[in-house]
Amino acid sequence: MRAFVALLAAVLLAVTLSKSIAAQQNSPSDAHVSLGVVIQPAGVCNGAPEPGAPITGVRPGSSAERAGLMPGDLVVHFGRTDIQDWRDLPRALQHVQPGDQVIVTVKRGDSRVTLQVQFSQADVVAPTAGGVSAPGPAPTLGAPSSPIASGCISQPYRVVPLRDDAKARLAANPQCSYDRTQLLALDEERFDQDLENGGWRGVAARPGCDSVAADLVRDYRESHGSRSGILYWHEGQLRALAGDYERATMLMEQSRDADDPSGGWNVYVAATIAFLNRDRAALLEARARLAALRPTNGEQVQDGFISFRTVSGQMRRVRWPLNLDVVDGLVRCFDKPYRAAYGSECRSPDPAPAP
Repeated sequence: MRAFVALLAAVLLAVTLSKSIAAQQNSPSDAHVSLGVVIQPAGVCNGAPEPGAPITGVRPGSSAERAGLMPGDLVVHFGRTDIQDWRDLPRALQHVQPGDQVIVTVKRGDSRVTLQVQFSQADVVAPTAGGVSAPGPAPTLGAPSSPIASGCISQPYRVVPLRDDAKARLAANPQCSYDRTQLLALDEERFDQDLENGGWRGVAARPGCDSVAADLVRDYRESHGSRSGILYWHEGQLRALAGDYERATMLMEQSRDADDPSGGWNVYVAATIAFLNRDRAALLEARARLAALRPTNGEQVQDGFISFRTVSGQMRRVRWPLNLDVVDGLVRCFDKPYRAAYGSECRSPDPAPAP
């Protein structure tokens, strides 16, 4: 099943790419102050919903640390704003300027604690820094110890420092700015599978941001100690879209699935690597193997398509075998860059021509 989900993820990556033009209107441009906390993006982690923004990490040297905010606090009031869920806190911060003092009320265990947060110029986050403030030691971020709902952190993790090459790419591409602390706090499903331009896809959807998004996926893997094949795959795809075929193929090799029951995922990986290596014979051989596959999860093929329900409950209809249309595009546009060959213009419902 893991391989089946990975196949679907690869199919649906095109949703992100198709929105890149529209995303030009949504690029962040203004600096803002940072409280210096990590909050739970889902808002609810256990049991019944509780109003507030749960804090799971505090950055050393931040305004939050100076005020005494702690991992495990639940922010319920920020100034005059009642915090009903995690989204209310970033919205309230939009109205704060350096020099402001804000009274924050948190629920800490069974008690309520009122703290005064003093914001300074040091708390300003420039858009070219991608949501990262002045360099300092990486914070150790806590997490709930029991199983939690989708969108919440499932285990403790440590944010890795932003590498120099990633800093340079962000500085050169301000349209690619993002809130690094918040994105690295997502659980893997929300980080990788939010198809409405959430997680890394919100960065990749902006023109010229493939490498920056790839750096983000790498940092997520390393911060969480993840060996997830689909994260290796998506970083590899992003590197390939940026033209870095050598790094892309090494990452894609790491995405192979030893438990793939149908072999379809591994064949798709082989086809993509063959394209990047400019090996047409290997690409055509992988295409033939992929075309011969049959569903292994009970799906019925109808007119060359299968229907399935996603983890969010949505019904989707995709061509079978999964990713065959993508591989056909790689064959048809073999002499073009991966970005063009992977795009919809190179795909067709018709079988790829024989060699």
